[in-house]
Order: sequence, then structure tokens, then C-alpha cells
Amino acid sequence: MEETLKKKQDLLDQTIALLGKDEVKTLSDLKTILKGQTLKGLLALQGQKQQDLETQLINLAKQKIANKKEASQLLTELEEN
Repeated sequence: MEETLKKKQDLLDQTIALLGKDEVKTLSDLKTILKGQTLKGLLALQGQKQQDLETQLINLAKQKIANKKEASQLLTELEEN
């Protein structure tokens, strides 16, 4: 049992050394790299998602402002009648 664990640990250490210790800091990093995604690619994806969320937030704010203006105009028209 201990021998099997030692072999697995050695294999893991060799894999990390081969891929680069700078890129593999956690097991999830290793899993991601082995899936074909790099940390740089993941950071780019995260940046794109953040930009998309910011755009959605800005659009929502614009929509709320437009709705408030429309509601204000309707209220003004009701008060005038």
C-alpha cells in the first residue's frame, strides 16, 4: 500500500515538474492543464466573464433610468389631466 502511494506521489511530482511548477500550484491547476486549458486561458476567460457582467450591469442601470424617466413622464401627464 505504501509503495503504491509512493509511486503515485513520484508520478505526480514528475508531472508537475514536467508541466512547470509555476503553472501548477494546486491539484485543480493540474486538472485544468491536463484538460487542455492553461492558467493564462482561464484568466482570459475570467476577464471576459467579468467584462460581460459589467456590461450587463451597465445595461440594467440604463434600463432602470429609462424606466424612471418614463414613469415620471406618465405621472406628470396624469397630474396635468
